[in-house]
Amino acid sequence: MRSWRRVCCFLVLIAPAMQDGLNGQSRGTGYSRTEVRLLLEFSRPDFQTYLETIRPKRLSTEDKARVLTSLPLEGEVKPEAKLAAKLGNLNRVFDYHDRASQIEVKVVDIPWAAVAFHARCVVLISAPALRILTATQLQAIVAHEMGHDYVWEEYEVAMSRGDFLKVQELELWCDGIAVLTLLDLGVDPHNLIQGISRIERFNQKFGEMADANEYPSHDARAEFHQSILDMKGFGE
Repeated sequence: MRSWRRVCCFLVLIAPAMQDGLNGQSRGTGYSRTEVRLLLEFSRPDFQTYLETIRPKRLSTEDKARVLTSLPLEGEVKPEAKLAAKLGNLNRVFDYHDRASQIEVKVVDIPWAAVAFHARCVVLISAPALRILTATQLQAIVAHEMGHDYVWEEYEVAMSRGDFLKVQELELWCDGIAVLTLLDLGVDPHNLIQGISRIERFNQKFGEMADANEYPSHDARAEFHQSILDMKGFGE
């Protein structure tokens, strides 16, 4: 039987952060070669135009219908009005990435707090995540998820090969997409790391998740976010 737990087994951002930084390095005061390269990429003055050139084609209507048909028949949650209101600002993120008519948002009944992008056309939000995140924190994390659309195939290949160093690099790239998206939308980018922290604290009760080695450390992510803000002229 199809279940949301099976669909959501890969959910992004559910794992407690690792103790070490990207590529297993302790942070110190410097940046890894990967981080320097990513920062140079994000420093492009024409980054929005660049995103347009690398944005993948939308799924066809038929492919999207197949994805939606494959989802579980039970377990989707209809949130109460106060919580549903948090979903309202997500369209601004989808619009920014030219995906407003493509993305379906589904709130699902699983025990851990999680947000993920499924099959390039569905944003999955667990009921606990919707409850504990503020509207802007949710918006920030969904902006990260939209970053995955640009590197979908690359991410899938890295996962299939168990190349977790590449997966960590792509996670940082998606963080960068989120920070720049939020800046352009006039939303405080610090909501991203705050939302990640809130999810991590909630999920500590479940112990370490199987995908913990897929993510840069919390400190590495926070410092990387701040480096982008500094580069763009936004301080603490």
